[in-house]
Amino acid sequence: MKPLTLEMVAKPILGEAKLVELTHKMITLGARTQVIVAMTGLCDKRVRTLTKALTSAELQRGPCQFPNAKFFAGAQRKKNPNANLHSTMFLSGHVDLKNRFSEAMHDGFMLAATFEVYQEEVLRHDMNHGDGVLDINRAYALVRCYNRQEIELVRCSCCDSKYLILNWYESDALTCPICAKSAHRRFLAEVAKQGGRRRIA
Repeated sequence: MKPLTLEMVAKPILGEAKLVELTHKMITLGARTQVIVAMTGLCDKRVRTLTKALTSAELQRGPCQFPNAKFFAGAQRKKNPNANLHSTMFLSGHVDLKNRFSEAMHDGFMLAATFEVYQEEVLRHDMNHGDGVLDINRAYALVRCYNRQEIELVRCSCCDSKYLILNWYESDALTCPICAKSAHRRFLAEVAKQGGRRRIA
């Protein structure tokens, strides 16, 4: 996907064509109507018309439920380090890509471009399973939480990995997911040594 700047979108004829191209890209990536409308500024009816013209199918109707900041940080009722790992992977890529451009880029392009890179990384590392994997709609919600400063990227003082924390809540649930997974592996190894039973001190 070619870079899309804010300057390009500001030009009437070119901007219209670029937004249609971006809409097509987001449709192929699985974006819901609400996300495409928010990213392109096109009206709901126009997005649906373009979808039918480009793919001969209709976008899914109904409300789009987005996860909250606690989901991305893996701090739900049941701790989920996988959600934090995937969210960190995507958000780190998004911030890094944004910093590589010297001019202001369109938010929709940034979302689509980062998501394509994220998909490639997930497949390359065989991480395309589990409940932490993001689709483009969750990725949109993640960026929105980050822009609202509900979540923050920090670096672990122990393993030096990046991970997400909630800006408005502190808990043991917000530990580094890499360290949490390592601790869990050590626990399983200890259980295996004890013949499948946990030794109580």
